[in-house]
Amino acid sequence: MRQDWMLFLTKVASTRIYRSGETIFLEGDPARYLYYMEDGLALTYSGGEDGRERGVMAVWPGEFFGTSSFLQENEHRNSSVALKQCRVLVIDTQAYQACREKFPQFVPDMMGELSREVAVLLEQLADSSLLESDVKVARFLCRRVEREHCVRRGAKVLLDYSQDLISRMLGLSRWTVNQALSQFKEAGWVDTGYRVIEITDYDALRGFAGMSERRGA
Repeated sequence: MRQDWMLFLTKVASTRIYRSGETIFLEGDPARYLYYMEDGLALTYSGGEDGRERGVMAVWPGEFFGTSSFLQENEHRNSSVALKQCRVLVIDTQAYQACREKFPQFVPDMMGELSREVAVLLEQLADSSLLESDVKVARFLCRRVEREHCVRRGAKVLLDYSQDLISRMLGLSRWTVNQALSQFKEAGWVDTGYRVIEITDYDALRGFAGMSERRGA
């Protein structure tokens, strides 16, 4: 079971703390490590010719990242930066091989991680094809609730994301994100505070986002 080999990895790998804004790895670096997000939030991205970041994928707690480059013993195809303070399990080749030898299920599970990454990238590609920025923001909020990237306090559903963080993750301007949230607030779908967004009408927000079917985590 996954918890068996995860417990093993925590004993043979090292844990590092990355402060908000700190680089975890850079595009072109040798992929010497496999990373597992224990706590925090990071963004993997590629750099455009204009110097702007092109978001690739957000990394949430409980997810591996840098996986394909590590498994292929290649250079990183993108960069990763901590969006919040992160506690990351850093797994070197020796620890990886030890886990692989001890747990037969480890390799199939890692293939599953690669499949998940591909699915998320395809999902984000579909989302990015939407021209309406407010729909992108709505989908982002709904996916956070779907995947329990939120805090539940009784009947309240809270998202601990600033507008700056959302704009960076979606590749939108802060003004655009602010306008979308103001629209949702006026409609009664969300309420906003300092670095916190409360979802007050999830079904209506989901309908606006065009997400007709509920998806699993």
